[in-house]
Amino acid sequence: MASKNSNNDNQTRRRSSQAHFKQPKKHRGLKWTIFIVLLILITGGAAYGIHAYFAARDAFQATYQKGDTNKLRNVNQVIKDGKPLSILLLGTDTGALGRHDTGRTDTIIVATVNAQKKDRLFDEYPT
Repeated sequence: MASKNSNNDNQTRRRSSQAHFKQPKKHRGLKWTIFIVLLILITGGAAYGIHAYFAARDAFQATYQKGDTNKLRNVNQVIKDGKPLSILLLGTDTGALGRHDTGRTDTIIVATVNAQKKDRLFDEYPT
């Protein structure tokens, strides 16, 4: 009987003792750290995006506000009177073909229309 009791004791000890494989460690601290870092990055990115949006909106509104300048002449009246009318035409570089100087004026033309003489004149200036 003693051998049966000792056999039972070995089995209960095995069952109650630690398993053959290790339980995975819980990385709660690491998970929270990663979560907090991601939350800070997302919040910071959103704040920067909102700031950039409002700065661009304010810049565009300031750019397109009506100026307080007075016109030196009424263009409609000039056309009705048949006086010569000059228009400045500017062509800007779009950076096509791999050029890096975008936005620079690459063409300057002054177009003059004389309605009385039924004549037009285009003067091109090198840049």
